Amino acid sequence: MAARPKGGQSHGELSGKALTSEIARLGRSGRWQEVLQLATKTLSSEGGLRPNVISMNAALAAFCRSRAWRWSLALLGVLETRGLDPDAVTCGSAIHACGIGNSWPTSMALLRRMKTLNAEPSTTTLNEALNALQFDTPNWQTGLELAERIATEGLRPDVITRGSLASASGHRWAEALNLFRSMGGAAALSTALVGGIISSCTAALRWHRAMESLLHLRQVEAGAGVSGSLVICRGSVLKSLARSFRWELCCAELLEMWRRCRSQEPRSSAEPPPDLWAHNVCISACELSGRWRQALLLLRLARGCRLQLDEISFASAASACTRRGLAWAFGLWLFEELRLGGGPEPDAVFMTATLTACDVGQRWHSAMKLRRTLEMPGLQTDEAMNLPVMSCCQRSAFWTTALQLLEEMPLTYGVGNAAVGACSRAMQWMQSSFLLRFLPDRDVLSFAAFLDPS
Repeated sequence: MAARPKGGQSHGELSGKALTSEIARLGRSGRWQEVLQLATKTLSSEGGLRPNVISMNAALAAFCRSRAWRWSLALLGVLETRGLDPDAVTCGSAIHACGIGNSWPTSMALLRRMKTLNAEPSTTTLNEALNALQFDTPNWQTGLELAERIATEGLRPDVITRGSLASASGHRWAEALNLFRSMGGAAALSTALVGGIISSCTAALRWHRAMESLLHLRQVEAGAGVSGSLVICRGSVLKSLARSFRWELCCAELLEMWRRCRSQEPRSSAEPPPDLWAHNVCISACELSGRWRQALLLLRLARGCRLQLDEISFASAASACTRRGLAWAFGLWLFEELRLGGGPEPDAVFMTATLTACDVGQRWHSAMKLRRTLEMPGLQTDEAMNLPVMSCCQRSAFWTTALQLLEEMPLTYGVGNAAVGACSRAMQWMQSSFLLRFLPDRDVLSFAAFLDPS
């Protein structure tokens, strides 16, 4: 049931400013269905209500706020049939609604129709249309053509325009950099612009261009007053370096962040310190490159800086230890750090990485000892966690241990093959053939584990 408007007036008694205020009030409350009823009653001239462009603009804004973008387009069509000329605000609200609904072709069509509706497009309207393009980066050329056409009509793209174009460019990092170079000065920089440019370079794995953009931002950020964008931009640069396997530059950039944070120079004093997410990205970069020593050093750096380490920090460092056979001891050290150091509880990802490190390093007894801790409350074991343990049994021919473990874990393809191999290496052919008979999805690898005891 619709709420009664303020002041005791019914909808039929509303007119002029009161009608607009009532629609705006309902829109701020998210009651777009009541706005739709009131707009329909107004356009049908029921109850003596007279529609006007201002009140209908308020209705369009209410639909956009509630993400009911299709009703915005329907209302715009009704306004045209009733002879009400939509203004720039009306068209801008409808274009913004298309952006909410990820319908960029409709927003482009509305922008082209503005002149036929006697509504002059503005820079704000252009920005709303470009914002719709950000959800469909393959059509970045449409945004560039649109910006050029609007510029020839006397409109001047602002910082938000260029930032939207940079975000819509996606992998077209060269076009995004051209937007960067076309800025008039340091005062024209913004979070949207620089963040969009660096994001475009990150998506295209152009890490050197992303670092150049960040360097330029640092050189002018004191005068531009955009230090708040540094956290976002630095994170994008670190992500780009990690994806490009540039672990050394990733670590160097992290140290540069700490240097600028602790520096007493006026131009660097405003730069915030790197957070745990930045450290985790660098640890992951070392993990991808097999640099387990550097991953452990970064873990120590984060702890020395009094950052509260999480599961991602330890899991990434433990996974880095699985890349080298001699790193098994550090994987166990990380496990003890979690248990005794007051850190987060070891999760399945961390335990799998640590067991794999013991398997690669052929530390079978350590893996068996670690296996007993898998009975911790809240920790669910799966095949990825069981397979390294059974692989250790196969390497060491611990066939009795393998059979005991099979009573505690499901007989899957990988675990079963390793158990067959453990029995075969111990020359226990009867047990090996028995397991092979009940092995699910056995293939040539299963028979190879049965026939090759070496």
